[in-house]
Amino acid sequence: MYEYEGIVNMLLGRAGVNPGIIDVHGKRPLWFPAQYGHEGLVRILLEREDVNPDTADEDGETPLSEAAQSVHEMVVRILLKRDDVNLDRANIFGLTLFSRAVRFGREGIVRVLLGWNGSIPTQLTKLAGQRSLGLRDMGMRGL
Repeated sequence: MYEYEGIVNMLLGRAGVNPGIIDVHGKRPLWFPAQYGHEGLVRILLEREDVNPDTADEDGETPLSEAAQSVHEMVVRILLKRDDVNLDRANIFGLTLFSRAVRFGREGIVRVLLGWNGSIPTQLTKLAGQRSLGLRDMGMRGL
């Protein structure tokens, strides 16, 4: 078993280590453990004040959107507990976290998002006020 948490804690304890550094694609260190479902690393990084969990990369993706796309429900739940993540942020293709989860058949993620603190994503609320919802309305444009 790899001991990523110990390594990350050791590195974060060193002077000059910046957990907010950006790579060439606009991704920050939190993006990778979110993408690969490393809950412990996500928790460690979120404990720091210098880590912004809602920073988007060059495609408009955030650690939350990547965790959802990669179907890491626990990481999604961890990130949703934060007040500083935007559930309605769209990526450069105009897809929100919710519409993307629906479009790509991420049923567990849709359930998490619909059940989160009793709230419903703004996108769905706006559509529901206009007409009955079909799959095409929730991002399934190819149907």
